[in-house]
Amino acid sequence: PMPSVALLPHPFSPAQEFSLRVTCTRQTRGGLELSYLLTGKLAKLAIPPRQPEPKRRDELWRLTCFEAFVRVPGTTAYREFNFSPSGDWAIYQFRAYRQSVSSPTVVIPPRIHLSQDTGFLQLDVELTPELLGEAAMSATDWQVGLCAVVEAQSGEISYWALNHPPGAPDFHHDDGFALRLAP
Repeated sequence: PMPSVALLPHPFSPAQEFSLRVTCTRQTRGGLELSYLLTGKLAKLAIPPRQPEPKRRDELWRLTCFEAFVRVPGTTAYREFNFSPSGDWAIYQFRAYRQSVSSPTVVIPPRIHLSQDTGFLQLDVELTPELLGEAAMSATDWQVGLCAVVEAQSGEISYWALNHPPGAPDFHHDDGFALRLAP
């Protein structure tokens, strides 16, 4: 697997007492594995409780949520994936920057596994080739944006990404697609 990369808090985010790393592995059969590792003073964070029956849910980004954006280099279309520690998830399709097309039909949802203890939270996700979409399935390279929204118990929100564009937090921005994955 690829070594983990550090996500950085947006410069406008409040001071942090934890760190966030992500391992992103392209599977030989065309899927994508993501492992988000949050370490530090997690008692100060608001972590959504695990749901008995996780499902597709909008607006997960309003709470602690881990995200990934995937596109084919040279194209403007991309998919956004949201994963909550609750097990809930969402997938969105865009034709270009913030131009939503639809939510793709999902037959088999992403596999999401949560491990949590006093000083760490690890969220492992497996995306099948079908969830990534036809363009990604047939492409050699992918550009990936890795990010997260983390809510403190106080209600303060911090925005984390591999790369932040200038200005306000914007995970959809071209600068965010900073990781290149080849088979």
